[in-house]
Amino acid sequence: MSSEESVTECIRELEGLEQKPDIDHGEVDFVPAAKTESLVGELINITNESSVADPENKGPAATSKINVTVVNSRNVLKTENDYRKRLVELIQILNKQATIARERRKEGELLHNKFEMKCEDTVRNISRKTKTTHEKVKSEETTLLEDLEKKYIIKVTEIQSDIDELQMKCGKLVSMISYIEMRTLHHKDAAELMAVTTNLNQNIKELLQMEDAYVIQKEIIEFQPCDDGKRGDLVGILRSDVCITKCTVDGVPQRLIKGQSVHLLITTRDRRGKAVNPNQKVKVTLTLPDGSCKDVRVTENVDGTHTVTVRGEVIGDYKVSISLSAQAIPGSPFDVRVLMPLVKTLGKKGKEDSCFNNPRGIAFDKDGNLVVADSENHRIQVIDLDGKMVRMFTFTRFDNKFEPWDVAISEESHLFMSDYGNKQIVVSDANGKFMISFGQTELRHPIGIAIHPHNGVVYVTDWDGNGKDTDKDGHYIRKYTQDGKYINSFGGFGRKEGQFEAPYSVDFDSEGKVYVSDCNNHRVQVFDESDHFVRSFGRDGKDEGQFDNPSGIAVGKDNFVYVADAFGNKIQKFDINGQFMYRIGIDEDNLNRPRGIVQAVDGTRKLIVTDGRNHCIKVFVDWTGR
Repeated sequence: MSSEESVTECIRELEGLEQKPDIDHGEVDFVPAAKTESLVGELINITNESSVADPENKGPAATSKINVTVVNSRNVLKTENDYRKRLVELIQILNKQATIARERRKEGELLHNKFEMKCEDTVRNISRKTKTTHEKVKSEETTLLEDLEKKYIIKVTEIQSDIDELQMKCGKLVSMISYIEMRTLHHKDAAELMAVTTNLNQNIKELLQMEDAYVIQKEIIEFQPCDDGKRGDLVGILRSDVCITKCTVDGVPQRLIKGQSVHLLITTRDRRGKAVNPNQKVKVTLTLPDGSCKDVRVTENVDGTHTVTVRGEVIGDYKVSISLSAQAIPGSPFDVRVLMPLVKTLGKKGKEDSCFNNPRGIAFDKDGNLVVADSENHRIQVIDLDGKMVRMFTFTRFDNKFEPWDVAISEESHLFMSDYGNKQIVVSDANGKFMISFGQTELRHPIGIAIHPHNGVVYVTDWDGNGKDTDKDGHYIRKYTQDGKYINSFGGFGRKEGQFEAPYSVDFDSEGKVYVSDCNNHRVQVFDESDHFVRSFGRDGKDEGQFDNPSGIAVGKDNFVYVADAFGNKIQKFDINGQFMYRIGIDEDNLNRPRGIVQAVDGTRKLIVTDGRNHCIKVFVDWTGR
């Protein structure tokens, strides 16, 4: 029941209580307790009907005719108590209603104040926006007028120059006509006339060639008001006629990777070479490899430039045609070849020659052959770039099976191999003859290995094998001499700068800086030769420049950094500062756990990648970098 219904019911009951005491308004007398059954006594209301009919009648007979109505005092008290109780309940309900009313009044006052403040704030915002808009409009007006005045001064000066030049040429024509008439038409000596003919012919030829210069360049300047503000201006822009021969296009690639996009910048210029917003419409048409054509959307930047995005959808030769008012911009049409980054796949799953089982690390030897850590076949394979077996070897002298995860090659062509299963580094000559092994004391699970190009120090990435802080000695970079002497370690488990959670691969740039793929921290960390942290780049994610367990890392001679993103199944390219550049390859390449990566040394920009789950080697070409 609601409060309003409770109040109504309470009032109704109170009204009923007021009517319940039906007490006669005749004479009332009090009968003591001795003569009644009550403890105190009773009040009686006496109505003497017989006395009304017979006032002289007295005595016992008359008394028996008296109709006495007795009201029990306890009923009166109960009625009074009920009445008081209902009044108390009513007061409580009314107090509750008063409390609610006070709260709602406060809410109303707060709402009123808030509304007033909001109105005042809105007024300020409107005033501020109006002021800002007015200032911007005035600024645009000033800029437009100044620009128009500059264009006007330049144009008037040029027209006056054209007029002066034409006046000079006109004077030359008049003088030549007078000279011809005087020396030839009125000359009577034929021999003398023939003598001046050669000079006259040359002068006349020069004057006739002046005809092309008689045209005054017409450049129309128009004001285009702003209609919807989509361009970002409030007033409008000035447009001018352009000189088609002065227009330029930047950013046109000779090659484009299938699935990638490139942004072209078209600059429209007047005959003085200044960028202007054109009166003419810029049109871009893309001719596809099959000969079909389609128009490409052109975005005007309102600063004399236009942006066009071209995407390589299919492999083949494209043509990009750019024109203004049906006139081609110099260089148009531009040829763009769309290529596949994946150019070759070597090997398949198996134990035979040139077959692999979860290949991991990879390196080039001095002969240009690929040295592959064929991890789960427990061997090293050396193949050429056509996938043909050159040699293969393994080691059986250890307690556990030889399990190579990575390989590095020294200047002396010695092979340094990280033996994951035996927790050591194995060194052999180029033909696989065992030389030494080392690191058994320090190493927990050696993964990546590389030799510093400046000092020949051997760097080994070491972790506990599960990416967790289960071993205080795990997650370090170990450093050794090439004869196996331990130097020091740096890193340790953690997520702070300089710490690792499963360091996987290591490589060096031309300055000697150390690049480490910090696998489970989803980043690449960079150190100097003294093991001091320099910077890091990348973070967990699937987008461009992000990593999902980066594994293999290769730094080219040009200091571009290539990272094999194992769980992201892609190869990404970064500059030396860690800025993402672009992806190498596309989804259709079907990489599945790329681990090792190395750049070709023949200058072809080939990238060789071990595709672990597909048990093969894939050869990519960084076409965009050429």
